[in-house]
Amino acid sequence: MATDCLQPHHILHGLLGCKVWGPLLQKTGLLSSTGGVLAVEQVLAASNGVGFLFLLFFTNKVLGGQFARVHPLLWVVAGSWGLLRFSVEYEAYIWPLVFTVAGLYAQSRSRFWGAGICWAFALLFHQMAVLWVVAGLASALSTASKPALAKMIAPLLAVPVCYAVVFYLIQSAATLPHFTHFLLGEFGNGGVKTAYNLGHIGIWAISALRSMVQIHGYFVPAIIEVPKSFGLFLLMGVGAGALVFMLMGKNRASTSLRAAAAAGVVQIAGRCAFFGVLLLGLWAQGNAEFMGSLPLAAVLGWQGWLQKKETLMRWAAAGFFGWNLATGLLLMHFLQLSAYPAEAAFTSMAGHPLATYHKLEVVTWAGPQKRRPIIHAQFITSHGGNFYYKGDSLLADTLLYLEQMHKAPLSRASLLEAQSGTPPGLVGRVVVTWPHIGGPTRLVELRPFK
Repeated sequence: MATDCLQPHHILHGLLGCKVWGPLLQKTGLLSSTGGVLAVEQVLAASNGVGFLFLLFFTNKVLGGQFARVHPLLWVVAGSWGLLRFSVEYEAYIWPLVFTVAGLYAQSRSRFWGAGICWAFALLFHQMAVLWVVAGLASALSTASKPALAKMIAPLLAVPVCYAVVFYLIQSAATLPHFTHFLLGEFGNGGVKTAYNLGHIGIWAISALRSMVQIHGYFVPAIIEVPKSFGLFLLMGVGAGALVFMLMGKNRASTSLRAAAAAGVVQIAGRCAFFGVLLLGLWAQGNAEFMGSLPLAAVLGWQGWLQKKETLMRWAAAGFFGWNLATGLLLMHFLQLSAYPAEAAFTSMAGHPLATYHKLEVVTWAGPQKRRPIIHAQFITSHGGNFYYKGDSLLADTLLYLEQMHKAPLSRASLLEAQSGTPPGLVGRVVVTWPHIGGPTRLVELRPFK
C-alpha cells in the first residue's frame, strides 16, 4: 500500500484517489494522456459533484421535503458559495457532509445504528466532520435513550482503530507524541494556520460571509481585463436567480407531525454545528474551507424561524444562486484565475524540473558544514510551503520554490502570505512563469551565495 495516500486528516479521500480512481484511469489510458495528479483530481471533483446531489437529497429529507417536492429552504443551501465551490473542486469537504447529514436523517428516524455508521464514514473522509458528529451526539443526549446513544457511539469506535492502523503503516516511531502529531498534523506542520489578532478576526468575518456569497479580490482584475465576459456572466446569473425565485414560489414547507418531531433533533444538531464551525474558523484565521458548511448548519438549526421568512428566503436563494454562479462558478471556470492547471500539467510531464525533487516538509535546509542557509518554518509557512529539494534535504545544493505573486487585492492569501522575496542568503533564478488574472506563479530556483 502506498503510505503517501494515507493522509490522517482525510484517510478515505486519499485512498479513493490513489487506490480507486488512479488505477481505473491508468487502465483506461486517461492517466498518462491528461497528466497523473491532475486527472485524478478532476475525477475527484466530478465525484464531489455527485456527492453534492446526495447532500441536497439528504438535506431535503431532514427538512421534511419529498423527492418530488423540494423543501424551499433547500434552495438556500444549494446556492450557498461554501458548498457550491467544493462541489466542483477535488477537496475532501463534500462527502463528509453527505454522511453527517445522512446520519442526522437516520437519527431523526430512530435508526441509531445507521446514524453511527454514517458518522464513522464521515470522520474517515475528513477530520472536520468531528464538529458535526459531536453536534449529532449532543442532540441525542436530550432526545434519545441511553441504549440508543450507545448504538450511535459503538460504530464510531472503529474510527480510532483505523487511525491506529494507518499510524502503524506510515510511522516508524510509535510513541504518544508521534501519534498526537500524526493525528493533528495539519495544525502542527503549518497546513492550518492559527493565530489571533484584529486582522484575522476581520478575515474570519469575511469568510463567514463568503460561505454564503463569493467575495474575492479577483473581481477587480477580472472587471479590468475581461469586462465583457464579466458582464455576460452577471446576466446569466440574473437569469438563474430569477428561475430559482419562481421555482421557490411553487413550494411550501412540510408541516406534518413527524416532520416537526424530526426537526427538533436536527435543529439542536444544526445549532451546535453552527457555533462549532464558527469557533474553529476563528481559531484557524478565518479558514474558508472550515466554514463552508455554515449555511447548511444555519438552515438546519433555525429552519423553523427561517420558514416563516418565506419572502426573505426566496430573495436570498435567488441572490445566492445568481451571484455565485456568475462571479464564482462561471468566472472561475472560463477564465484563468489560477495557475494551478498549468502547474499540474507542467509537473506531470516527463523530465520536468520537479521530477526528481521532493516537497520540503522539514524546517531547515543546511549543508554538511552548516555553510548553507537555514530556511526556518516561519518562512516556509508564510510562503505557502511550496519548496522542493533533491536528494537529502540537509545536503541539497538547490531548492525549487513555487512563488505566487498575488495581484488580487482583498484575497485571504494575499493578506496572510508573503508576496514575494528570496530567503536571506539565497539567490533566485526564475525557471518558468505561469500568468493568470490573479497574479503570476513562478517556479524559482534557489541557490546559496557562493
